[in-house]
Amino acid sequence: MTKKVSLLSVLLVLGLTLLLVGCSSTNDVAQGIEGEGNVAVKLANTEVMPQDLDSAGIDVEVFNEDGDLIESKNIKSNQQSVKLDLPKGTYSIKAVGYNNVEVKDFNIKADIANGEATNVVVKSQENTSVELKLESLLNNKEKEGDVSAQAPAAPLDYVRVFLVESSLYGQESISRYQMSTDENHGGSQLFIYTLDVGYGYSELAEMNGSSASVEKVYEELLDLDNDGIIDSRAKVWDASGYESGRFYYENTSTNSPWNTESTTLYIR
Repeated sequence: MTKKVSLLSVLLVLGLTLLLVGCSSTNDVAQGIEGEGNVAVKLANTEVMPQDLDSAGIDVEVFNEDGDLIESKNIKSNQQSVKLDLPKGTYSIKAVGYNNVEVKDFNIKADIANGEATNVVVKSQENTSVELKLESLLNNKEKEGDVSAQAPAAPLDYVRVFLVESSLYGQESISRYQMSTDENHGGSQLFIYTLDVGYGYSELAEMNGSSASVEKVYEELLDLDNDGIIDSRAKVWDASGYESGRFYYENTSTNSPWNTESTTLYIR
């Protein structure tokens, strides 16, 4: 009888221990990541990022329930985790992988991967663990080799304006979601720089609803993730004669899903 009781006690203790280990797994994950904070963000599929480039990185951004950006951390492209210190609340956490590339002696920060976790609930200072899976924005890239445009064409993912250059002000860098220039432009010359991520075949550029006086004067093929395959195009549009106005650019994907992407910028 004593032996049966002892065996039962051992099994109960063992079961309780396993239960406690299972319950504390989230805390263990958070505590196993270096840095200070109560929220551990683990990044999966970081292989889509360039691993050996100093120009590449990942922005981890936290948004509250109102959609306001409340915290942002920049980490290396091969870093797989980061800790955040967040108060009690519900959040969306986004990771945006980028690479800085040079176009006509100007560096642009181009998004090449992203991931998001929504409805992340943080309870006071309890440790919380979140996993974000990065998805490449450079699709259908099947093989490495010499830089070539003969690889399978990636669907057009997005287009954007990244620079405005004018005689009056000079060069102004434009962020991806910026709606208007911060500076006043004008003078005898006005150039707008655009970026296509993916392949398009039907481009259109306009100033104040007219394409007649907007001319493409430069185009450069880019390999954003440095894997030997062309995945983007930078273009320069000459809109000289306009001192201000609404610039509109669109392009349609070369292949499925044949989507049309567009961007608009008001130039002051």
